[in-house]
Amino acid sequence: MVIKRLFFLLFFLVLIKHILFSEYIKEEIKDYKKHLETTKQELKKIREKINEEKKAIIKEKQQEKLTTKYLQKIEREIDIAKKELDVFDNNVKVLNKDIEEIENRIKKTNEYIDKKRNVVKNILREQYIKGQFNVLSVILGAKNFSDFINKYKFTKILSSKNLLEIERYRTAVMQLEEDKNLMLNYKNEIEEIKRQKKIQWESYKNVKWEKRLALKNIRSNIEKRTKVINELEENSKNLADFIDKLEIQATLQDKSAEEAFNRFKGKFPWPVKSRNILSGFGKYKHPKFGTTVYNRGIHIATNYGEDVNSIFKGTVKYADWFDGFGKMVIIHHGGGYYSIYGHLSEISVGKGQNVDMREKIGQSGDTESFYGSELYLEIRKKSTPLDPLKYLAR
Repeated sequence: MVIKRLFFLLFFLVLIKHILFSEYIKEEIKDYKKHLETTKQELKKIREKINEEKKAIIKEKQQEKLTTKYLQKIEREIDIAKKELDVFDNNVKVLNKDIEEIENRIKKTNEYIDKKRNVVKNILREQYIKGQFNVLSVILGAKNFSDFINKYKFTKILSSKNLLEIERYRTAVMQLEEDKNLMLNYKNEIEEIKRQKKIQWESYKNVKWEKRLALKNIRSNIEKRTKVINELEENSKNLADFIDKLEIQATLQDKSAEEAFNRFKGKFPWPVKSRNILSGFGKYKHPKFGTTVYNRGIHIATNYGEDVNSIFKGTVKYADWFDGFGKMVIIHHGGGYYSIYGHLSEISVGKGQNVDMREKIGQSGDTESFYGSELYLEIRKKSTPLDPLKYLAR
C-alpha cells in the first residue's frame, strides 16, 4: 500500500514537472516567435530604407545629369561670348584706324589754316586800304569769321584771285569742323562698343562663376564616386561603340599605314609641351574619390589654351563635343589606328581634313574635365585601347 502511494506520488511529481517544463517550452517558443516577428519588422524597415535610398540615388543621378547638361550649355555660351568679344575687338580696331586717319587729316588742315590765316588777313587789309568796302561794318555784322567771309558784299568786291584764296581757306575751315564732328561720332561709337564689351565680359564672368558653383555642387554630392565610375565606363563604352561604327563604315584597311604607325612606336612626338601625367593607362586609384577606375588613355596636365598637335599624320574622323570628353578630336591614321584628344578648349580642324604629324588640331582646356586644364590622349587599334606611353617618345 505504501509502495502504491509512493508510486502515485512519484507519478504526480513527474507529471507536474512535465507540465511545468511544457509551459516553459511554450513561453520560450512564444518569446522566439515574438523576437522573430520583431526581427522581420526590422528587416522590413531596413528594406524600405534601402528602397528609399535607391529612389534617392535615382533622383540624385537625374539631378546630376541635368546639372551636367546645364554645364555643357554654359560652356557653349562661354564659347559664343568669347567669339562675340573678338568681333567687338575687331570693330574697335577698325574705328581706331578711322580716327587715326581723321586726326592726321585734322592736323594737316590745321597746318594749312595756320599757314593761310595771315594770307587772308593781308588780303582783307589791302582791300580796306584801297577803300573798296567798309570792313568795320562787315565785321560788326558777322556772327563769326566764317559768316564774315561769306558775306555777299565781300565776295562781290574781291578779285577772282583773292576770292579763290578765301574760298580755299573757308573750305578748309568747314572741312576741319566736319572732321572734328566725324571724329567725335567715331569716339562715341567706340565708347558704345566698349560699353557693350564690358556687358559681355561681365556676362562671361557670371557664366564662369555659375559653372564653378555647379561643379562644386556636383563634386560635393555623396554619391559622386558611383556616378564617376558609371559615367567613365559608359562614356568609354560609347566611345568604343562609336569607333566600331567608324570601323564598320570603312571600306579599306591601309596596311602600309599600319606598318608606318608601328615603326614609330616609342618615337611619336608628344601632343603638348607638358609631360606631367595626371593619371596613367590601365587601373588606377581615383585621387579624389579613392575608387579604382580603368583608364583607357592618359590625362596630361597642361596650361589652359596650350597648342595640341597630332601625334601622327591621318584624317580627322570627328571634331565636336562628345559627352564625358568635352570638345574632342578623333584622327584615323590608317590600319585601324586612331588617336583621341579630349577636354579641348578650341578645335582647329574639321571632319574629313587631312593632318600631318605635329600639326595643330586645337588647344587644351577643361571642358567636362574633373582635373581642370588637361589633355586626354587615347590611342586605339580598332576598338582596343593601347598604352600611349609605349608609343610616345621617351
